[in-house]
Amino acid sequence: MTVRDEQVVNKKYIAFKYDDTAKLILANKDNTLAMKELLKEILDIDLEIVKIDLNEFPRAYVNGKRKVLDILVSADNLTADVEININPNKSTYMRNYVYLSTIISNSFTNKEKYSTKRNFYLINLDFGEYKTKEELLIKPFNSSKLLKEYYLQSNTQEKYLDNFKIVKINMEEMRKLYYTNEQEKILDNRLLVAGSLTKEELDEFATKSDDKVVNMVKDNVEEFDVHELAKIVFAEDDSEKLWESEKEEFYEDGKEAGLEQGHAEATITIAKNMLAKGTDVNFISEVTGLSIDEINALKNN
Repeated sequence: MTVRDEQVVNKKYIAFKYDDTAKLILANKDNTLAMKELLKEILDIDLEIVKIDLNEFPRAYVNGKRKVLDILVSADNLTADVEININPNKSTYMRNYVYLSTIISNSFTNKEKYSTKRNFYLINLDFGEYKTKEELLIKPFNSSKLLKEYYLQSNTQEKYLDNFKIVKINMEEMRKLYYTNEQEKILDNRLLVAGSLTKEELDEFATKSDDKVVNMVKDNVEEFDVHELAKIVFAEDDSEKLWESEKEEFYEDGKEAGLEQGHAEATITIAKNMLAKGTDVNFISEVTGLSIDEINALKNN
């Protein structure tokens, strides 16, 4: 461990932003406290969880499996399929929805009756780019941005399915919440607040609150070697820099092509250029919006 590693982890490591600690905490089969608290905070469901299983379902068409948690929660009175996506973007929303829809379809056989005791939840934890405390607090906390819920429903808001819900959590606002005086709201969202904080902030929160949920998050983060956590942060930073630089490069290519060809043809041109440079098809899909099948067709041609 170096002083630099420790400084980076304290300032930038956020428990739920990174797969290693997020999975350790939320998908812990031996300790269901975090999942119980998560469902209570997000879905207002207070369950006595019997067991947690990680769903093993093929997902070859989605890049960044490490950013996804597929969990089957069994309780005394219901079963919940919970998919948690960490820092998803608009280009992956449809794929995540299709994936969960496939799980729903595969959950019922022709002989099995439809049951509202089996629930399906798609939870998106949106972090955005890292900000220092000073950058974070330039804009004040906005409670209306904390959580948004989405349903399949009619234009008169009549729900098509009662047991399917998509929840989007603004983790940046959760972190802002920590710096307010709204102590009751902070404790009502203690798991998500703890998961949104840097390690330095989390240590402070654990000391001030002396809360078992907050301390559980802190203890799980501390199970990891500081040097390993620093490597995770550096890798994420490098990945984001590469993503932005490649997006900019291909965007410029697209602008030039688009002037002559129109948007649709320009998109194909960008995809072909990326294929020629050996870019991963999943990355191409996220940049262009083309499906994996469409990109593979271009590759084969």
